[in-house]
Amino acid sequence: MTKIMIDPGHGGKDPGACGQGLQEKNLTLNMAKLLRTYLLNNYKCQVALTRETDVFMGLSDRARKANAWKANYFISLHINAGGGAGYEDFIYTKLSDTGTTAKIRNAVHSKVAKVWIDANRPNRGKKKANFAVLRETSMPAVLLENGFIDNMIDVILLKQKPFVDKLIKAMGDGIALGLNLPVILKVTPDPKPITPPKKEPVAKPKAEYDVRDVIKTQQSIVNLIKLTEEEVKKLDINKDGKIDVKDVIMILQRIVGSL
Repeated sequence: MTKIMIDPGHGGKDPGACGQGLQEKNLTLNMAKLLRTYLLNNYKCQVALTRETDVFMGLSDRARKANAWKANYFISLHINAGGGAGYEDFIYTKLSDTGTTAKIRNAVHSKVAKVWIDANRPNRGKKKANFAVLRETSMPAVLLENGFIDNMIDVILLKQKPFVDKLIKAMGDGIALGLNLPVILKVTPDPKPITPPKKEPVAKPKAEYDVRDVIKTQQSIVNLIKLTEEEVKKLDINKDGKIDVKDVIMILQRIVGSL
């Protein structure tokens, strides 16, 4: 599995660049931890940090740690200073522009520089330098300078979580693109089937007529019984003023319709 060493620049007695109430060593350590989490959550790889806490670590010690772990890639995180603005990154001076290190750097640069450009900050370009962590590491290595700590606009961005989250995603996706890391497929569990609520039985309205009304109507027709005035009103369905077979039929239809 591909092994990635993240190097948070500076630390301990070496605060790095300072400005706007911030210290480089703290920003880089926070970014390194966020980047580790992002990589492990989204790509199949192993990730380690040269330092996990606010401790001093020499440049050669950082390179030796990566070499001893046999890392496949080394990325050193820094914040710039000196009156500039925006983003730039570096690979070792003596490397070609077409080699493996340059190709991976190109992938990282394309992702990270875009975040700064989208925030209307300058892309200072892809550069080379004789930095110890680039010179002494035995694997492809890159050093990122994410903004200037003495530039108020860059610092405002670096203090905003949404912007930092975009940077972390860009760095992670750039590394994954350059190293061709397998993506971790996230399986979404099937939603539990929704059980429809039980329908309460609807009580049928009480029938207006029943069999007794049929019998009573028939008995009235053949003069076996005499209906009261109220009974006549009820059983004279067609309202023709008399009780006859038509009423019997209509009462039966009412009863059937209510079943």
